[in-house]
Amino acid sequence: MIYTGAKAQIASIDLDAAADALVAADWRGCVSRWNLSDGALRWQTGIDTTRGQAVLLDGPRVFVTTAGGRVLALDRDSGEALAGVDGVPTCNGHDALARCGELLVCFGDAPDRSGCVTALDADTLGPRWTRTVGERFRGASEATAYVIPHRYDGRAVLRAIDPRDGSLRWERPCAAVPVAVDEEHGRVALGESAWTAFRPLDGLTADGPRVARGAWQPEPARFSPDGSQLAVHDGFSVAFFDVRSGTVRPSRMRHTKNVGPVRWSPDGAIVYSGGWDRAVRAHPALP
Repeated sequence: MIYTGAKAQIASIDLDAAADALVAADWRGCVSRWNLSDGALRWQTGIDTTRGQAVLLDGPRVFVTTAGGRVLALDRDSGEALAGVDGVPTCNGHDALARCGELLVCFGDAPDRSGCVTALDADTLGPRWTRTVGERFRGASEATAYVIPHRYDGRAVLRAIDPRDGSLRWERPCAAVPVAVDEEHGRVALGESAWTAFRPLDGLTADGPRVARGAWQPEPARFSPDGSQLAVHDGFSVAFFDVRSGTVRPSRMRHTKNVGPVRWSPDGAIVYSGGWDRAVRAHPALP
């Protein structure tokens, strides 16, 4: 399946299988919503003169951030703007938005270009707390906000932020850049340009097996729902890393330009990728 009609390079995607909804924000400040089942474009709306950055489906609403520092709530079925707030530090990140309990957690850039994590009330978009961190952001989950360094300078540190109050739960040095966190199974994917490794959350500097193929920022990576595979960009396509065996297998489908964000279906059967070719493609997961 191919989902077309976006106005520019895809910045972020999310999906809700139960609602038959796939949404994407693009770099022209436009949000598009398709039917997940047949690829029909349901609606499209301009949200900002700057580019769209992160998008999150949350029940009947679509949350989206923009490069202009706006966070908006749109109606999932019509695209109508329901609420909005300005002045929130945002950044160009595929995982820059997460629902953590009653809060909406946004990752962004502070004025000095350091990382900034902001929590908003998910119902009113009112501010709850803001925390500045040393590195630019990456990553979040429903239980913990993980601050993943944007670049690797030999001193990568993974930080865990408590979404309830913004306090630092812990920080741990890493042997390489963390590219994805699987909190449920206690696992982190570490990557360099030439190799990828999977380590437990409490052993991020430990020696162990490496896969002779890189999973590298700034492009995203995503663990499958059962934690058995890691989907990463692979040039114009997607590659699947088997966590247990260390094997890497490419997808059979390709974009015509580079791949950006990736998302798994809830059942782990499909990976959706947004590309620089303004399309979202569905890749059947490999057995």
